[in-house]
Amino acid sequence: MIQLYKNLTITHKISIMLIIISIMFIYLIMDDVDTLGKAIDEGVENKLNNLVDNPVSIINHYYKLSQSGELSEEEAKTAAIETIRMLSYEGNNYYFILDSKYNMLMHPNAGLESTNVEAFEDPTGKKIFVEMVNITKKSGAGFVRYVFDKPGHDEPQPKISYAKLFKEWNWIISTGIYIDDLDAMKRSKLQHSFNMGILLLAIALLMSTIILVPMTKRTKRLINNLNRYAEFDFREDLFIEAKDEFGIIAITFNKVIGSVRELVSSIQQNTEIINNGAIQIKSDSGVLTDQANEASAVTEQMAAGMEETAAASQEVTSTAHEMGEAANSIAVSASEGAHNAQDISERSTIMKKDAEESNREAKNIYTNVKKDLAQAISEAKAVEKINILTDAILSISEQTNLLALNAAIEAARAGEAGQGFSVVAEEIRKLAEQSASTVTDIQNVVSIVNNSVGNLKENSENILHFFDEKVLNDYQKFIGIADQYAMDAETFNAVMTDFSATSEELNASIEEITTSMQQVSEVTVESAKGAENIVVKTNNILEVVKSTQKISDKNMTAVSEFKNLISKFKV
Repeated sequence: MIQLYKNLTITHKISIMLIIISIMFIYLIMDDVDTLGKAIDEGVENKLNNLVDNPVSIINHYYKLSQSGELSEEEAKTAAIETIRMLSYEGNNYYFILDSKYNMLMHPNAGLESTNVEAFEDPTGKKIFVEMVNITKKSGAGFVRYVFDKPGHDEPQPKISYAKLFKEWNWIISTGIYIDDLDAMKRSKLQHSFNMGILLLAIALLMSTIILVPMTKRTKRLINNLNRYAEFDFREDLFIEAKDEFGIIAITFNKVIGSVRELVSSIQQNTEIINNGAIQIKSDSGVLTDQANEASAVTEQMAAGMEETAAASQEVTSTAHEMGEAANSIAVSASEGAHNAQDISERSTIMKKDAEESNREAKNIYTNVKKDLAQAISEAKAVEKINILTDAILSISEQTNLLALNAAIEAARAGEAGQGFSVVAEEIRKLAEQSASTVTDIQNVVSIVNNSVGNLKENSENILHFFDEKVLNDYQKFIGIADQYAMDAETFNAVMTDFSATSEELNASIEEITTSMQQVSEVTVESAKGAENIVVKTNNILEVVKSTQKISDKNMTAVSEFKNLISKFKV
């Protein structure tokens, strides 16, 4: 019901409201009529009650006289009936008395008096006297409505009677009045109220017509314009010639339309600006994305290069440390080498003197051996002298071999610079071996001499020849080698001294390089961290740019949709 009322038009709502108001007004009038009728009935009942009290007081008076003995009960009853019989009011209105056995003790109508009225009925069939007896038995008093003949009227008229019981004599005293005039007054009032309701309804309809017809036209005009506005057509203003609410609505709507026109125009201009800006942002975002990608890639490469540089710097630093230690070790070794070279030079001088002395001794021996060989050949005892000689030669060979071994060791310590010494030492070693081998041969020869004296001469000659051609020459060579060995030792000493100084300078330079490389490594590490931060920030910028691109795309889409929406407006 509420939803149905909501769906009604304002015209129908106002019409229904006016009709409801009219009906409520009519209902109020009818209620007043009913209240008036009840008031009339109540007034009539009060009046009848008062009227009956008068004969009841008379009966009570006579009852008291009978009780006091002034009158007998019959005399008192007769006097009371006659007194009441003479009472009348408002012209033809009267009282009547009956007992509880339906006997009419007094009535103006002679046909009813002194008769039993139990079976008496009004034209509607109501036993009015029976109801009076019953109501007085039950309540002591009460009203009975019925119809009864009225003088001057052809048909019975409505009447109301009030009956009251006097218990002492078991009498029922009653009187009634016709209420046809009251009913007529009620009908008149009801007719008047009905006429007033019809008049009010007519006035309401007239007022609704006067109000609703223009309002309906204005409403339709307003709805038509609103439908155009709903279709974004704001080219026409809302025109209503009135100063009421509709006129105010029209003025307000026209202001709104003007504002909408200005708004649409401003939106169109700003939409173009936003669209152009979004296109530019998208273009710039693309360029910025490419540049950010390139910068990110370059920065990543730079960071990787810096990390590699830092690692290389650390390796260089470590290597420089090792080189410093090696250079220091080389400087120490070079110093020791120079010292050893000095020792070698001194030993080579001694060795030269020893070689020269050995050479002289060998020559002397050779001369003596050669001189005495002829005699030794003839004398077998000369072999013993040869054995002594071979032993001396073997001792010299062993010393030479030991010297060669020492020279080889010193040359090995000198490294590449001592390669010359190594060669000399090898040659000396070979010479010592050859000398040892020669001694062995001599010993073999001595053994052969001992075993075969016959071959002594030939073998002695071979020995002398070998000694002359080989040993003496080898001594000369050995003296030359000793001279060269001394010269090489002096050169090696100078080289080792220079190398030691150079190693110390190299060590100082390496220490500077190590310090610089440590600084470079620290700076490179910091730069690598900065490059990594740049990469992170570049990636963040790239994410922001991508997000901006997405927002720009959404904005362009929204602007496109907005332009499509704005294009529907007609201003």
